[in-house]
Amino acid sequence: MSRSVFRADGTADDLGKARQTDLFVVVIKGTRTDASQSAQTLIVDLLPAGFEIETATVSKGRSTTDYSWLPELTDATYIEQRDDRFIAALDLKHGARDFTLAYVVRAVTPGEFKYPALVAEDMYEPETTGRTAIGKLTVGAR
Repeated sequence: MSRSVFRADGTADDLGKARQTDLFVVVIKGTRTDASQSAQTLIVDLLPAGFEIETATVSKGRSTTDYSWLPELTDATYIEQRDDRFIAALDLKHGARDFTLAYVVRAVTPGEFKYPALVAEDMYEPETTGRTAIGKLTVGAR
């Protein structure tokens, strides 16, 4: 499982040079090691302090911003944006190995922050889980 950060135009970014009001597209990719059965998967991505979700549903065709650079996105059964996290529920069918999600965040508060781990879990087999590492980032004042 991985979480990548891009500018709205599709150029890669690492949040190391984030500044207040900057927009970023967060792309979450995952691969199941065993796709022999269907799985109901929950993805929880905690936001670092200093960021807010701008939009949790990125659309390639119905947006004022051109996100055509994004890979094919997985249809989520449920998507929710909260003050501190992005949540998605996926119904991964038998044979579906990969999934890709995307959402847009805005840097709002300057400072140095921890970037919490991204977590994926099978809702009916919680021992099947994955998580990324915790990171650090800085948001500079505008």
